Amino acid sequence: MKGLLIIMLLIMAVFVTMPIVVNAVTQGTAPPLSQSLVREGTLATRLADVLKLGPVGGEAEAESALSAVGIAPRNGWIADYPVTPDIAGELEASVGDAAGTGILSVTKDAALNTFRYVMAEYNLPVTAEDEVRSAETSPPDYPDAEALDNYYDGEGPPVVTYYAPPSDYAYMYEWVASPFWWSGVWFSGFFILTDFDVRVHRHGHKRGDGHDEFISNHFRDGTGRTARIDPTARTHGRTPAAVGMQRAPALSTHTRSTTTSGSTCSSCHYSAPSGGGRSSGFSGGGNGGSHGGSSGRSWK
Repeated sequence: MKGLLIIMLLIMAVFVTMPIVVNAVTQGTAPPLSQSLVREGTLATRLADVLKLGPVGGEAEAESALSAVGIAPRNGWIADYPVTPDIAGELEASVGDAAGTGILSVTKDAALNTFRYVMAEYNLPVTAEDEVRSAETSPPDYPDAEALDNYYDGEGPPVVTYYAPPSDYAYMYEWVASPFWWSGVWFSGFFILTDFDVRVHRHGHKRGDGHDEFISNHFRDGTGRTARIDPTARTHGRTPAAVGMQRAPALSTHTRSTTTSGSTCSSCHYSAPSGGGRSSGFSGGGNGGSHGGSSGRSWK
């Protein structure tokens, strides 16, 4: 009888502690609701430095130096655009290719480790999918529905998120079917606002070296025309690069202040897709298409 009691107590102890263990693993590996925002120009400057491509006078020179050795997104650098998982994957592949051909002064493994270290610095431990796997999987829901609603209502919609947004905000997003891993967690794609201009405060690598950065999906080409970057076209290499182009004025309709992971956002501007009211949400999850109203994108 005593032995049976001990066994029952052990079983109860396992069931009591199991949720704690599971939650610890989930919290330690799952990405935050809002992806950390890092400009492509900021990342280019950092990469040019750690890969020892010589002194550069600014992000435009850093982008040029990286491009000269084959390190760039497939359609070029867009300085004010945020680094998204698909672009991170393209950059990681190009770093490996450049090192593998002997262009860089370090081995391929060393170059890739350096790239991943820099991405981790920006809280973006993202790697592209390297297996054949369907990207048609529906996007995951955030595990805490109340926290999700509170974040969107209080902080504003995140510019980039890996979780399905609340239905009231679904019309503001574009789904990009581009599989990737975030610190060991697999995602079939990501969501990005169809229209945004945000100013974030970036903490520098040295104490007191903080500064504000502007992140946007708008740019002005050489003719003065304002264009909006199409994320689904860009992931297929079809959006023209905006290197050296003028920053466009904000096209937004209202303003919010919010906080993003790893940076502080002030004067964050969002607007609904042009010509579109609220839609009923996302049909079929990750189908790689546009959801809601017309996004008013200028490039295909």
